[in-house]
Amino acid sequence: MLDIFTDLLFGGLNVVSPFLIYGPQLKLMNQTRSIGSFPLSTCTIIICSSFLRLLSSPGVDFLFSLAIQAAILIVLHIIISRTYFSIRSEEKVKNLKNKADVSSINQISTEERDYFRTLFVSFLIAGGILYIFNFSPNACLFFLYASSVVEALLPMPQFWKNHTSRSVEGVSLSMIALWFAGDAFKLLMFSLKGQPFAFVLCAIIQLAFDCLILYQFVSYSPKASPSTKKSE
Repeated sequence: MLDIFTDLLFGGLNVVSPFLIYGPQLKLMNQTRSIGSFPLSTCTIIICSSFLRLLSSPGVDFLFSLAIQAAILIVLHIIISRTYFSIRSEEKVKNLKNKADVSSINQISTEERDYFRTLFVSFLIAGGILYIFNFSPNACLFFLYASSVVEALLPMPQFWKNHTSRSVEGVSLSMIALWFAGDAFKLLMFSLKGQPFAFVLCAIIQLAFDCLILYQFVSYSPKASPSTKKSE
């Protein structure tokens, strides 16, 4: 009975967690129409790791809810990445000195097209490789570990972007907080459910970087000036 309850709990959280984590970031970008310190590479990493996980699912035994989660993450981050390019185009329009010069805007449209084309071709190649190996367990396991390696990189671009800009503007604190909560939950779930070690290692690495990014929010967030404090 307890096992059924925990399976339902873990499965439900796996499915809803992408909306809870990345919904606030998408909302923030749409409200402010600014990308701030949010890097496109975050979307790239999640889309690639989720697709690799889906590819590995026929030959590797892991929770079905993780496959559903991967599909949801792909769709969500395609939406976020399209929003990213849309906001960049808007910013270019605002900063144009010569309004008739649309070359920089066309350049962003070309970058967006090339970005999605590259992803699509990469997915075709990955799927073709697995098809050649007839989705054998060893090939699927390799893709699963590749997915975990890519996913383990997820917090690193955000950490580096915050570090180089000395700012966390445009990054949803709730997204980072839920990264931390989600990775801690994943670490517990993977350990209790005896999931592949690749998942456990990925969660540990991500958890460490989540802590560093949360520290950046403390360090880089604007602080009230002395005059403001006195007026209060």
